[in-house]
Amino acid sequence: MSELDAVQAALARGNYEQAADLASIALDQGLRHPTFYNVLAFRHSEAGRYDEALALLRRGFEIAPRDAHLLYSIGFCLFQLGRNDEALIAFDAALAVKPGFPAPLHHKGMILERRGDEAQAMRCYEMAIRSDPNYEDPYAGLASVAAGRGDFARARGHARRALALAPRQPTAHLAIARADFDEGRFEAVEARLKPLLAIHGFAPIERPGFLGLLGDALDALDRPEEAFAAWTEGKRLSFEQFANTSIAATAQRHLDRIRLLTPFVETLAPFRPAARGEPPAAGLPRQHVFLVGFPRSGTTLLEQVLASHGDVVALEERPLLELAELEFLVSPASFQRLLDAGDELLDPFRELYWRQLETLGVKVAGAVFVDKLPLGSLLIPLIARLFPSARILFAERDPRDVVLGCFRRAFGMNPGMFQFVTLDGTARFYDLAMGLADRYRRLVPGRIQAVRYELLVRDFERQCREVCDFIGLDWNASLNDFSQTAKFRRIRTPSAPQVRKGLYASAAGHWRRYAEHMAPVLPVLEPWVAALGYEPTKGAVSP
Repeated sequence: MSELDAVQAALARGNYEQAADLASIALDQGLRHPTFYNVLAFRHSEAGRYDEALALLRRGFEIAPRDAHLLYSIGFCLFQLGRNDEALIAFDAALAVKPGFPAPLHHKGMILERRGDEAQAMRCYEMAIRSDPNYEDPYAGLASVAAGRGDFARARGHARRALALAPRQPTAHLAIARADFDEGRFEAVEARLKPLLAIHGFAPIERPGFLGLLGDALDALDRPEEAFAAWTEGKRLSFEQFANTSIAATAQRHLDRIRLLTPFVETLAPFRPAARGEPPAAGLPRQHVFLVGFPRSGTTLLEQVLASHGDVVALEERPLLELAELEFLVSPASFQRLLDAGDELLDPFRELYWRQLETLGVKVAGAVFVDKLPLGSLLIPLIARLFPSARILFAERDPRDVVLGCFRRAFGMNPGMFQFVTLDGTARFYDLAMGLADRYRRLVPGRIQAVRYELLVRDFERQCREVCDFIGLDWNASLNDFSQTAKFRRIRTPSAPQVRKGLYASAAGHWRRYAEHMAPVLPVLEPWVAALGYEPTKGAVSP
């Protein structure tokens, strides 16, 4: 029996460790075959060593660039490393070689789902199921999409189908737990998630999401110590998984950019009114609105409220200005180029923005268009120069609740969300980002209206009327029914369960339950507490 036959025989028996040992020996002997690289890479990936696995797979790729299984494995490692654009290329290459290959179809669906392209994600999941009806993961993917839409009956059905094939399928369990949480069955969430988390080696990339939801359930059960411990462990694991990836490197560049731009912006005078706004054109909204602030500051609630109005088209968290940001907001020199730019330089970025909307199928002609992007607060000068007629709503909330909210939530990982993997990092990012945003706000007087979360919850109609007046929208009683609207809209943020339940005041001041845990970062936040007019921290923290 040849070395390759021996490896394949071990794989057929399900003895992956023996297969990896045999593959390692074969490579040490100078033998070269893509299967050897793939099997040995699998050992590394199972241990979370995705960079090492990827290096092996690339060596195999040099030998067999059209090996579908090798291409899928490359995509899988890239996916685990958060390099989703590259992963999609690898998955598409695998599918070009082997159409209907279920595994890359499923993982392509996962990436599309996380990007908010649910229709395409569902098509990928459904194609994977047609190729292999006994493959559990795509059923779990459909369950995840349904749970994200608040269709918990459908989510449970798909999840049960997945669990019938694989009782430990993590995404299926998470979908059911999300349904239980939304229905107030917090004990059921704990009973489902704790045993799964106790399994050795259970899906490392899934564990932060499980721990985040478990912490939320424990918080709802009034067990704050256990809740905070669960959130902290989830964030620790996220840090470990992404600390040495391009996501962390990009996050650091974002921090460096804020520190670089802040002193430069302090030297600038307020912008002069634009010589012209965007020229009237078919397909443009009658009013363009940006909804910004900081994650967990109430942007999702306000977006859902406005989306309840028949004249409003709302878009949730799409990076439509990413290329413009990289062009104009990376250094003082690039910022100066933005200030000096004429329409011949700015128009291509405007056109790109509207073209991307068209590609997404978002029709804004004649509507009040609300573009919600919480960290768009760091893009205010760009918004002001590209869209001189646009209005900006700036969501504000008690900084202590904001920072706790960002730390506790298991966001999908990207450079912005990597800032929240430690409590200290969350507070310091808030301080840096709000400091720059505050300076940006001074550049565009009259263009921005603050919307205070606590006031919106406490005096809903009055606050909504003020927002409507600012953005040129007639008051409509349908805004009162936003929780019903939210049940039929996909909400891509962790705020979905709260928004679907309507207004409630209990979230205000929630940080007090965790005052002792937050004590190390409260000095960082206290200047913002004072600046925004909230009750001082003094006396709130237990000795």
